[in-house]
Amino acid sequence: MEISSEWMKHLMDDLKGIRIRRSKWVHEDWDHDHCEICSAKIDVSTEIAYCTEDYNQWICAECYAEFRGRFEWVLVEEAEGEGRREAGQ
Repeated sequence: MEISSEWMKHLMDDLKGIRIRRSKWVHEDWDHDHCEICSAKIDVSTEIAYCTEDYNQWICAECYAEFRGRFEWVLVEEAEGEGRREAGQ
């Protein structure tokens, strides 16, 4: 994937070293999000996606695979009994 140096600098400032988790997308207030890197649509039909611990930033599986080393993301597991964010949480 081709990313401009200006956009990459912005992404590095925003996403480098963040803690992310693998998650199925879910939200009651809207029908999709977009990958922070490539803008791919992420919705209930998306099999695999990654998100920040607060479920506010999403990364598609393709960008995760391509950029995980460069961005030094820390993959965390959900604690037992912890579920995905629902609207209002």
